[in-house]
Amino acid sequence: MCLTLLPFSEDDSVEIASWPRDTNELKTWAGADAVFPLKSEQFRIWHDDPEIHPFIGRHKGQLVAYEELWIDESEQEIELARIIVHPAHRNKGIGQMFVTALVAQSETFGLVDRFLRVLPENTIAIRCYQKSGFKVLPADVQKTFNQRQPVEYVWMKYQSIS
Repeated sequence: MCLTLLPFSEDDSVEIASWPRDTNELKTWAGADAVFPLKSEQFRIWHDDPEIHPFIGRHKGQLVAYEELWIDESEQEIELARIIVHPAHRNKGIGQMFVTALVAQSETFGLVDRFLRVLPENTIAIRCYQKSGFKVLPADVQKTFNQRQPVEYVWMKYQSIS
């Protein structure tokens, strides 16, 4: 199965905004402040931040995934964020391929540490990230990372699986 990683285009926003099927799914993906249904204009708001680099994944020409790399030069780290796979393509390995491609893309920024955060109940995503080389951080580190967060996340750090 081949997945092509490409920069996000505004033309993709309407389709991606339709992928969350309900309020809970939207908030799991886009955060507690997200309003269902998501408006395509929200992508423009997110992408106004110069530290956010959005990408899409295409399989056989079809849009199947979306994600952002959040670059933090001051901390010398990258966070993979807002990862979502088209509902018809979930549980087929697309997420793992997409995350693996994003890790490779993140290397172009020259920052070594790569993190992501996920809600604890999103066990399917956690397994996907683990298969892609991410490891759950120790509880004390997660507690520190969660201090300024609106909810408790599971924090994960990339460790090469080669």
